[in-house]
Amino acid sequence: MTAKRTVRGASACLFDDEGRVLFIPREKEPFRGSLAFPGGSIEEGETALAAAKRELREESGHAARGEPFASFDVTLETGDTVFTITSWLMPAEATSEGLTPGVDRALEHFVRLRSQRAQ
Repeated sequence: MTAKRTVRGASACLFDDEGRVLFIPREKEPFRGSLAFPGGSIEEGETALAAAKRELREESGHAARGEPFASFDVTLETGDTVFTITSWLMPAEATSEGLTPGVDRALEHFVRLRSQRAQ
């Protein structure tokens, strides 16, 4: 049995003052075309939080305001690869002026999440 390749990644679960969360369509496999938080691989010597903030700027042009207030880990397996992704919940800056977003910016979606009450 061959050992699976492990990839560490980070993403930003960015929300705005209207309670919406930012999603962008994935440009690469796995899961190409699926909506996801902006994110990507953690570079050598980089922390997960620094990677999440960098990927957020590169993919969307948005910046986080202050420090994140929580994080969560997700592990996904596809083929011979295991992806472990740390996502950081963070508020968005009011403006993203001065940033140069990647092509993903044109395809971004801010989605309002509905509150679900337990009955």
